[in-house]
Amino acid sequence: MIRANVVERHPSYLAGQFPKAIRFAPEFRTGEFEFVEVDTKPARRAATVFRSIDPDNLRPSGLHLWWNLGKFKMGRYPFPYGDHWAAYIQARWDSGDHHAVRCPYGRLHTLLTQTPRNTRGGLTTEHGEKLCNVDVACCQLLLTGLAAATAYSNNNTACHTNVMSRIFSSRGAHGLSTSIPDDVAEWIRLCETGQIYPYMQDRVRQFDEPAWQWIERDNGKRMRIDMRDASAKQIKRATLIPMFDRQARAEANPVFQVILEDFPGIARFVRQVKREKHEALACLLQGLESFIMIDRVGNRMRTHFQDEILQSIHDAMIVRVGFGETMSEIIKDEFSRFGVSPTVKTGSL
Repeated sequence: MIRANVVERHPSYLAGQFPKAIRFAPEFRTGEFEFVEVDTKPARRAATVFRSIDPDNLRPSGLHLWWNLGKFKMGRYPFPYGDHWAAYIQARWDSGDHHAVRCPYGRLHTLLTQTPRNTRGGLTTEHGEKLCNVDVACCQLLLTGLAAATAYSNNNTACHTNVMSRIFSSRGAHGLSTSIPDDVAEWIRLCETGQIYPYMQDRVRQFDEPAWQWIERDNGKRMRIDMRDASAKQIKRATLIPMFDRQARAEANPVFQVILEDFPGIARFVRQVKREKHEALACLLQGLESFIMIDRVGNRMRTHFQDEILQSIHDAMIVRVGFGETMSEIIKDEFSRFGVSPTVKTGSL
């Protein structure tokens, strides 16, 4: 379909050269549609299953977040003319088309996670109160450090299932061991303080030779740049890509060369986890993220702040502006139970 120009890669969602999403080619993105009646029993049954809420899948904290979706309201927001996806999402908010499902790695997917950034600014509580976004800085890299520290401190093989079971069974009962490698401890410190990306940018700029890397621009075109001249945004993407890309391509990434030299314990952990399949690390990090943010933070909200409006977007929580500071402290407290102290930022949607 890509070769036939029916669909195209979605450049905003790339890990290396592997698209996580595709979309219709421009000539088909007209916003035109027609209603088609679902008139066969198998199709109706499939549609019913797709929209049904499964308590066993969502679990108590996920059910609480799904129930909270009804407390949000999407006002009219000036998204760009011709942005038909934003218009479609706006219509789903208007019609109360709420759904929720947790993927095999625990992440909660809802209408909110499908809502584009350029549209979220129209969200308020059902009473018109303003909302804020409370998110964990450098979350994926911090969780990488937490996972590596857990593996090394317990003499585990760097297998994601071993790491997951160890962290899950602890239920936040203890912090990190003092026996973890120094470079892993430094990686965690840089992530906690939000300095990991500036550190990488500074190190790459010290290269004597050009550090060539192919990058994807927002318009979908690829270009080769010297990472010594890369922007902060490009450095951030270049740091995240080796975590999730195929390892052979990750090894050629200039930023991964910095990780190899300055953080050998992290590099070794990443290699070992991705030894059988490169997706394993992403699965591990999504599992840890959802365990802390949904099963712990979300469940704490369910039991202690049941009437407070709440919604999650993976490593972030959406709450009332007046509750933002409290939510920040709750997130910090839950992460601290595992021995890490993240930087938590509160900002507008």
